[in-house]
Amino acid sequence: MAQLASLRLLLPSCQNDGLGDQRYPDMPKAQRRRPAYFFTTLVLLGIILLQQPLAVFAQPVTATSRSDFLAQQCADILGLAAEFARYQSIEPGTAEFQDLRRLMLRRMLFAYLEIRQAVNKTEAELDWTYGLVAREHARHNAVNEAFNAANFAQFSVLYTLEPYARMHMHFKESAVLTCVGAGVGTAIPIAGIIYNKTVRAHDTAPPKVLASMVDGRPVDGKDLPPLVAKFLDTPDFGADKSRREQMFVQWNERYHVDPSNISSLCGLEDNRPKTNFVLNNRILLLWSLHTFIEKFDEELGALICAVRKIDRQSNDEAENQKFETARYLKISPRADEIESLLGILSGMLEVRQAADKVDSDLNYAYDVVLSNLLMRRGKALQKNFDIHFIETGVFGGVAGLLYLKEQPKAGNEMFVISSAIGICLSTAALWQLRGGKRPIDSPPNALSSFFDYGRPNQYSFTPVMYKYISAHRDEIISDWKSKRVSNVSIDNIGNRKKLDGTDANHPDTIKIVRSRIALLHALRTRLEKFDFDLYNYAISINPASDLGRLIVSALDVRTTLDRLDDEISREKLAADRLSRDRDLAVTLTNNANFFQINILGIIADGPLGLSASPANQLAGNHLNIVSGIMAGGLAGAALMEQSGGIRSGRTPPNSLGAALGLPDTCGISLSPELQQFIAQRRSPLLAYWKKSKVINVDVSKIATLQKLAACGKAHHFYNERIKLINNRLRMLYDVKALLGQRVVDLLSGS
Repeated sequence: MAQLASLRLLLPSCQNDGLGDQRYPDMPKAQRRRPAYFFTTLVLLGIILLQQPLAVFAQPVTATSRSDFLAQQCADILGLAAEFARYQSIEPGTAEFQDLRRLMLRRMLFAYLEIRQAVNKTEAELDWTYGLVAREHARHNAVNEAFNAANFAQFSVLYTLEPYARMHMHFKESAVLTCVGAGVGTAIPIAGIIYNKTVRAHDTAPPKVLASMVDGRPVDGKDLPPLVAKFLDTPDFGADKSRREQMFVQWNERYHVDPSNISSLCGLEDNRPKTNFVLNNRILLLWSLHTFIEKFDEELGALICAVRKIDRQSNDEAENQKFETARYLKISPRADEIESLLGILSGMLEVRQAADKVDSDLNYAYDVVLSNLLMRRGKALQKNFDIHFIETGVFGGVAGLLYLKEQPKAGNEMFVISSAIGICLSTAALWQLRGGKRPIDSPPNALSSFFDYGRPNQYSFTPVMYKYISAHRDEIISDWKSKRVSNVSIDNIGNRKKLDGTDANHPDTIKIVRSRIALLHALRTRLEKFDFDLYNYAISINPASDLGRLIVSALDVRTTLDRLDDEISREKLAADRLSRDRDLAVTLTNNANFFQINILGIIADGPLGLSASPANQLAGNHLNIVSGIMAGGLAGAALMEQSGGIRSGRTPPNSLGAALGLPDTCGISLSPELQQFIAQRRSPLLAYWKKSKVINVDVSKIATLQKLAACGKAHHFYNERIKLINNRLRMLYDVKALLGQRVVDLLSGS
């Protein structure tokens, strides 16, 4: 029917092509188009008839055909093509069947560990780059605020001396001070603009002590574990290019990066000064590589499902099991160890696929959307302040020259005009504080799968994780509400659509994106709790084989990294909240300073300064002195606000106590294997922290470590400031990267 409909659409255009008279000049006009119509019809009917036999085979692509393709491709990558084909053809329960199943489990577990090795390495590179960006961002903010404070300070001093000189009849000296203030007031913001245009990040190369975790090499997708590299060199389902080629095309189109040019791949190992553009691009490239590597999880999951479905027990049997985890994974109570381990590995991959989806959404929300909105707002506000200072300096310079020419009335009028413009700029700054808007240009995020009220859609998680998260949805929402994870009400349907990106008619704002990021962090934490259930179930079956013990060790590492992820998310959100409050307070204080200078300036230089009454002129001078003193006071307040406030609420302890070997860890512990692993590497790590520039606290003191671990007598609520939290974050990132290296040991032992 579709072909016939196409034919009906095509025939009119064939009949009316306007060429009949030229092609058949001797034919009667009424018949000239008939041959064209006749032959065209025959050709089209022939094409349709020829296509009919092929249509039987050209069925629409289904999830099953994609899964089969991925499973077969994964078997080829793992060198199991022949074994997988044989496994599908033999009778379950035979000795050969068991041997093949054990072999495939070992290879799939090996592949899982290689994926984790590659992902952990990429995340370590990301964490290092994030640390550099945070360091540079803090430095830029401090320098810009210093420029602003210097300008307010000179304004305060000169704005106090000028009226004092006039009150003592030193009009020439007052005019000279006005000119000096105008020159300095114009030069300082121009210097700030030049600084922001030319500033570079230094000391970007990772130290040698971190070489096993971070090397700062260009992001070229090389030096990956063998199986991961083979995966990237294969095409996805229905694609004609390898995943690596698709990745490079994406880099070229989105980030204008030429993968063949190593200088464009944002390396850090040369330790040359880097712009913020290079650092931000490195983050985007690393995240892209991270995402392509994680796609291997889906392919490996397809293979393990193909292996398990041959010997999977019925749901009815599984529903009677003791462990909820086993019911989700459909592991029969009578399953042997290999079948149970296959189910556990399947669950591990299910969690990773769901977490991969959330990670991808978090990356886009944080590094693209929020970064773009904050950058535009910050630039707009700083530009507003710079324009404010420059226009004040320019008008002040003109006024000073008029005073020197003994034209005080014209000089006062210049100040009145300048103050009026300043009030307009300060009012505009209040509007700019809200931030701009950004159209939603990406598919709905993982929250759409959570907020869909039990209706799976194309953005849903895998069936197991969807069922798991759906069963706990009400509990999770209640927890989010009690902890105020979101800045907007998640009871409101409209807000939910904004948060999950399904309402493209409402653009993103800073407030919405911050709430989306917080909720995605919380959702990932909840998804990764399934790893803990898997770990408990794996221990409960008490595996006797080396494969079973290896899976338990892998889950031990994974659950520890999950806990560190949760702690990092918690600390990052706390640091972001404190930074946001601090930046808002500083901006409002500076804007209030502009407002008072301009409002009092209009009064002092307008009706009072232009008055012929000596008493009014004296009052105007007094008002200028008051404004100058207030300018200095508010500038000092803005500098004090740079340290930020105190974290609200109780700070839970973190894993640093256990990782650093503190006697009291407040109940947070590492397994004996991981405790031994990190103990052997603790000294170099502490030495690095003592010498590095990314940690600015003394980690040789027990009291400092207790504050960082949020556990011990030295820790108090008033210690929880931005500086401490940022240091804690940097250390948690490093500990996570170090523990991630445990996967390499597991690989060598597998």
